[in-house]
Amino acid sequence: MDDISPSLIYRDPKAAIEFLERAFGFERGMVVEDGDRIAHAELWHADAHYARAKEAGAEIVMELTDTDYGSRD
Repeated sequence: MDDISPSLIYRDPKAAIEFLERAFGFERGMVVEDGDRIAHAELWHADAHYARAKEAGAEIVMELTDTDYGSRD
């Protein structure tokens, strides 16, 4: 099975993170700042997205699970 890990580039990543949290319920994971810029950020989508997709009839090929290293897959 292939995983999808999108990489996005924003002109104002701090504002983008705040918007994604507010508008879509994303949760902030690791954020690495390099001076006044963000070098790397990980955002997690809430379980509500999964539940909504499942209720709408999405085919779930792998249930959500927590990993030993702190990831939620």
